[in-house]
Amino acid sequence: KTGDLVINADLVILQGGMGQRSSARIGHGGNNGSGNVSGNISVTTDTGAVILSGGDDTNSIAQIGMGGTGYSNLNAGNNNISVLSATGVSLTSGTGSGARTLIGHGSQGASGFFNGNVSVIAQDGSVIVNANGGGTSASSQIGHNSRSTTGATLGGEILVNASQNIEVTGGPRAFAFAQIGHGAAGGNGNFSGHVKVNAGDSV
Repeated sequence: KTGDLVINADLVILQGGMGQRSSARIGHGGNNGSGNVSGNISVTTDTGAVILSGGDDTNSIAQIGMGGTGYSNLNAGNNNISVLSATGVSLTSGTGSGARTLIGHGSQGASGFFNGNVSVIAQDGSVIVNANGGGTSASSQIGHNSRSTTGATLGGEILVNASQNIEVTGGPRAFAFAQIGHGAAGGNGNFSGHVKVNAGDSV
């Protein structure tokens, strides 16, 4: 579970599936896995957007990052994530319970040490973080996530730039939060790192 991941494409779409834990992920790990992972992640589009959408069933997540739902003893130390879109970046949670979207390491119930800078840049468009998909605990987030009762250590700088708008919208169900930052609603642990948000228009 080591090595850098470099994606260059016209358009990048990650769509959670219709079955339980049918996740779409760019990153090492997986739901209910364990152990150390390492490597930087770079996702770049030449002409189109970067789109993450949660799925229709339980924990059918879409993620750019290491780990996954319930991943234990995750050691993702100093592994950076860079998302550079020619147009916009959107994260939209799904209708399934826990059908979250995430640009960051970890996920619900993950424990361990996740460190690394997260950079999300929309060169000609907006950054949309939308948890309005309808599922309970179907969050959308830029930053490392650990809604874990055992706690985790999360760190790294977060930079979000958009030439147009940056929109962060929570959802209608319990724990359907939208967030730019580390941590999660109901989670425990130690969180560190600056968050910088820059928009050409409005936030």
